[in-house]
Formats: sequence, C-alpha cells, structure tokens
Amino acid sequence: MDPEQLAALNEAIEKGGGIVKLAKTLDVTISAIQQWRTRGLPPKRVKPLETASGVSRVRLRPDLYA
Repeated sequence: MDPEQLAALNEAIEKGGGIVKLAKTLDVTISAIQQWRTRGLPPKRVKPLETASGVSRVRLRPDLYA
C-alpha cells in the first residue's frame, strides 16, 4: 500500500473514533479494517469510510478518484 494512502487510512480510523467504533459504524469486523492496512481499502468501502471519517476519497484511493 502506498504510504500516503496508509496515512490517509490511519487518519480515517482516528477520525472515525478508533478501529472498534469505525468497525461498528461500517458494519465490518475489526480484522477487516486491520487487513485494509496491508491489502488496501476495497473500492466498495471508500465512500462509506469517507462519510464516517471525513477523509476525502481522493486521499483514500487516488487510483480510483484522482
């Protein structure tokens, strides 16, 4: 994963209230969010994560939204 995307993902997790709260908000497991850090954020999770955290989808997945 690109370091800038990882930084944006970590920021989104923080702004989303932490990994546990964010997992509940997005209705995913904590393990899923942890996997995003190594495998990347799945395209179907970008917009919900943007909504939950306020971190721009362009920063989260510039390959899809740039």
